[in-house]
Amino acid sequence: MDTESWELFSALAAPVMLLRVILDVLFAVGLNVLFALGVGHDVGVLQRRRRGTALVGPMVWVFATLLGGVFVAGLYWVIHHSTLSRGEV
Repeated sequence: MDTESWELFSALAAPVMLLRVILDVLFAVGLNVLFALGVGHDVGVLQRRRRGTALVGPMVWVFATLLGGVFVAGLYWVIHHSTLSRGEV
């Protein structure tokens, strides 16, 4: 690689990497919002069926999912919908 090509590559690498980081963060935030909306919807369904949420209140689950994403959504599902929550193990 000659000097001009290397300078061009160096000049383009930083903005491309920054764009990639920004897109990754936006994707992660969007995914967390979608999971939080899903948990929020499910909390509403549970409340209409006269079932409460376990451990903490409904809005705490929504905000925790917003911050924790798929991991908290998975924990929510295990606690509220899996066979483990019904004692069928």
